[in-house]
Amino acid sequence: MASGAFDLSMMSGAWPAAARVLLPIQRGQILIVEDDPQVCAAWELLLQGWGVHAMLAEHSAQAIAYLDAGFAPQVILCDERLRSGESGFELLKALLARLPQAHGAMVSGEFSSPALKQAEEEGYLVLRKPVDTELIHGLLQRWLT
Repeated sequence: MASGAFDLSMMSGAWPAAARVLLPIQRGQILIVEDDPQVCAAWELLLQGWGVHAMLAEHSAQAIAYLDAGFAPQVILCDERLRSGESGFELLKALLARLPQAHGAMVSGEFSSPALKQAEEEGYLVLRKPVDTELIHGLLQRWLT
């Protein structure tokens, strides 16, 4: 694993050095759409450590319910392949259409998915797992202003 990378499936044990030394962001709201419970738990630990409020959804209905309840994230991160069979890319586009002021990115362990290629061609940011903590921290510092 590259220096500074954060394995989202990591639940315990030694965290990468970058995850321990990055300063808290302490602002903002993020919606993460991810159907793997271990990955969700890892996201939650990382973001709590930075003082960022995150809501985690397993599928589109849950994500939309959060928005309908008034949650207005500044950042939306969607996994591409959801167990429900939904396309994370189509969901990201739908969520960003409802929240045009928000920033969004795809997150995936896949490297040659047609949907991810399309996302990149359309100008969306695609982050590959394992996600680099320094990259995520830097993005969030910019996006959560």
